[in-house]
Amino acid sequence: MTADRPPPRRRGPPPFKAEQLRAQRLSVFMTPVERAEIEKRAAAVHLRPAAYLREAALSRLPPSIPELNKTAWVELSRIGGNLNQIAHQLNAGDSLPIAEIQQALGELRRALIGVQLID
Repeated sequence: MTADRPPPRRRGPPPFKAEQLRAQRLSVFMTPVERAEIEKRAAAVHLRPAAYLREAALSRLPPSIPELNKTAWVELSRIGGNLNQIAHQLNAGDSLPIAEIQQALGELRRALIGVQLID
């Protein structure tokens, strides 16, 4: 009776091919200060230290985003959200006051060139 049944379905991702298996180990000795620095850098790009070393040695590290860019993205997110809402309403066929659109576009332009209005 069990011979007629198909094998049970395997859960999870498919197994790696033989050439994709990481079976080779390379040991490196370092000082506690060096290890702490590697752990800090690995955490900054959300990798484990071993994965960070592998990616760094093979020149495949993800690009790091400068802090200035992160700050600018946060500041521009409100304006981007407003523009997205305007675009959504226009695409839905709603009519909007042209002054509202001009104001949002003006805010975006001023933010991009670094001009701030004095209240």
